[in-house]
Amino acid sequence: MQVQTNPQTFPVQHAQFHPEAPRQQKMTLPVGTILGIDINDHHTHPQCNFNMVRELVEGGIAIAAPNGDLTLTQLWTGSVSASAVMVKGKGQNGWKFWRVDEPGTHFHGQLIDEVRNQ
Repeated sequence: MQVQTNPQTFPVQHAQFHPEAPRQQKMTLPVGTILGIDINDHHTHPQCNFNMVRELVEGGIAIAAPNGDLTLTQLWTGSVSASAVMVKGKGQNGWKFWRVDEPGTHFHGQLIDEVRNQ
């Protein structure tokens, strides 16, 4: 299922949601995804996501663009909420962040939280 963030709030970020594992839902962020976490801000919360992004940068999976934005250089798969935190840059309930982006379907535009509870 293709999903995106709220385009009024963030640049459109597309990701792939994997709903087939009900208790282990994952989100895959594509190459080029802009990360909102500032790895120089040691007060970023949740701290585990800050550390995770720092490790991605150290491993070359995310790089700083000329304008300073961190951008993924490889696909990254993680939890729905961790993916939202990485894009938004602060604590976020991913279930209420990501929206379905499948025009022509009855759930287009709905939060993935609404889709999983149907």
